[in-house]
Amino acid sequence: GELSFNNLDYQAPGTVRLDNVLLTSGMTDIVSAMRVTLTLTDVPRKGKPLRIKDLRVEEPQIRLVREGSGFAGFAKLFKSQSTDQRDQDDEQTRLSEVFEIRRCAISNGRVCFENMPGATVIDGISAEMTVTPQTGWYSIHATVKRKPHFGMTLIAGINLDTLALRMDPDAKELLRIDMDLHRDNDKYL
Repeated sequence: GELSFNNLDYQAPGTVRLDNVLLTSGMTDIVSAMRVTLTLTDVPRKGKPLRIKDLRVEEPQIRLVREGSGFAGFAKLFKSQSTDQRDQDDEQTRLSEVFEIRRCAISNGRVCFENMPGATVIDGISAEMTVTPQTGWYSIHATVKRKPHFGMTLIAGINLDTLALRMDPDAKELLRIDMDLHRDNDKYL
């Protein structure tokens, strides 16, 4: 994939703001954001992951364009190796060796489903995620909201190297979904 942006603003001691960010894969624009702001935990060190204390993404848009059995652009971003092959491949740079994120917030996001039956846009998405890195695995406590209709809390883990997701068996509440669906003045749920 290729990342581009219009403006980079550095604010001492460790905050970087990028405006009009675009991630493309091949000829497909797959992720964009009006602004991305990241604050580093400490000064980057050679051979160590970039440690991000806070990542804020404003007005992101994800385009899911159906292409065959997948989505255009996304297959090129992820390797198709199995988990066992990735564990055995010492030459491959693991994502967990590149960066660590402690907190991530998304405001006013949207997901566009294109080139498929029932193509639609889900907008107004906000999310807060607190993560704890654990040797490739991130413990995630995330809240996703689309006011006033939808709210979800997720407690899980994700492995950045294999993209495996696991639910946290020790948590009292793994997933909570609060929905109040409306259309105009009619209440559905």
